[in-house]
Amino acid sequence: MGEISKSEFITRQFQRTHNKRFENYVLTRIWHGINSTDIKMITQQYVIRDDGCALLDAYLPQFNIGIEVDEAQHKIESHVKADSQSEKDVIQAIGCQIYRVDVTVGIDDIHKQCDEIISIIKNKMKYSEFESWDIEEEYSPERYIKKGFISLEDNAAFRKQTEALKCFGIYYKSSWTGGENHPTYDDVFIWFPKMHARKEWINILVENETIIYETNEDSIKNKEFVDKWINQKRNIRYVFTYAKDSLGMVLYRFKGVFELDKEATIHENRAVWKRTGDTVKTIDQVLKGNKA
Repeated sequence: MGEISKSEFITRQFQRTHNKRFENYVLTRIWHGINSTDIKMITQQYVIRDDGCALLDAYLPQFNIGIEVDEAQHKIESHVKADSQSEKDVIQAIGCQIYRVDVTVGIDDIHKQCDEIISIIKNKMKYSEFESWDIEEEYSPERYIKKGFISLEDNAAFRKQTEALKCFGIYYKSSWTGGENHPTYDDVFIWFPKMHARKEWINILVENETIIYETNEDSIKNKEFVDKWINQKRNIRYVFTYAKDSLGMVLYRFKGVFELDKEATIHENRAVWKRTGDTVKTIDQVLKGNKA
């Protein structure tokens, strides 16, 4: 799937709710009540919250707001959605504000709850720091190069590895590797891991995305890699994990700065990468490759 327009993105999001009539009704009412394509609404979005990972019925990243539609079963079941997260795009949303709509009440009360959420969002759009959703610039490296840094708070993501690499002065026409050495820091590797088993490698992102375990299924190779990781100088990684967004498009989302915990790596006989930073500097010049 290539680049898509706003109209295609929006209609595809609500198409995902068509088999859930109350969820579809509530979310479309809120969307039409907001009545602005400057807002981005994602349905069925995984987010990292203070209390762990959740799958929200809808998420508005510009305001870090989640919307949950509570049907009858939610009052008798633990409201935890435990879908597989393999290859799913997970957004950092610490401190996410959740608004719930109880649909077990009458239609007028449902409308009242929706109207309250609409009013909250419209008021937030009046804030000076509000930035309109620009689908063309959303995944552009230029916005981060101009900004001078990438932070976890940005929920930065790129459609291609080459787009992420441009943020660090690396201009390649194509790239499909595990990563690339940083052009100016001799202890940094720019990493594009897949967080699921592939071939002989198993990468796991745990503890609210603060620790990555990296293991080779072949015990002999794994021992060789553990020795290599312990002794190599490049023990810091800028991590952009491979994922698929809500519409199945490939993303490489920034997850922070990770450093090898040598003691834990030796003890567990696998690479243990711990997050040590949430911001990296970008570079506004060509250091590798050709910009043209």
